[in-house]
Formats: sequence, C-alpha cells, structure tokens
Amino acid sequence: MSRSAGATATRINSSVGTVLYSGAPRDYISCALRGDPVNIADRSAVLDIRTTVAGVEDAVRLNTQYVVTATSSDGETRSIAFREGSAGTFDDGVRCSSTGAFEETITGQQ
Repeated sequence: MSRSAGATATRINSSVGTVLYSGAPRDYISCALRGDPVNIADRSAVLDIRTTVAGVEDAVRLNTQYVVTATSSDGETRSIAFREGSAGTFDDGVRCSSTGAFEETITGQQ
C-alpha cells in the first residue's frame, strides 16, 4: 500500500491484516442523487474505510467496510455505512457506493 493512499496497515497474523483509511472521500466512493453525480466533498464529508486482507492459498481476499460522515449546511451530521459492492443512502436520497479504487490500491492492480 502506498503512502499516498493515506492509509495505515496492521498485520494481525501471518495471513491476515487490516488497512485503515480516514480522510477525504477522494476517488474511493461515488455519490449520486436521482442518477446525477454529487460531489460529497461539498458536504464536508469524511470517509472511514476498514479493509481486512486475508491470504488464502494463492489468493488474497478483501473485506471492506465504508463509513461516510457528512455535515449538512445547517450543521447536522449524518453517517451511512456499506460494504464493497453495495451502497448506502443518506436520508436526503444521496446514494454512495465504492468505486473499487481503494481495493485496487491495496492489491496493486491500478
């Protein structure tokens, strides 16, 4: 994992580790409202990602949890959580999902 990703990695044992990221959403998620792209950074959003990396025989398995916390213009803070391959939706209808870019950074398949 490159330092430019802004993440930290921790080894749990010889075949399992975790990678944590907390910061700007970057290109790790995409968000839309009724099909139109939404710049979640405009909502003072913070993205927290936790990926468990497990080596199984000749394969690497990733399990990623995303939490997006956004602050509205009136100062109200809301959060959504979702896993890779799925999406979360804020109360106002903004739907966010992972782009796969974080996992690609971990595996080096950019």
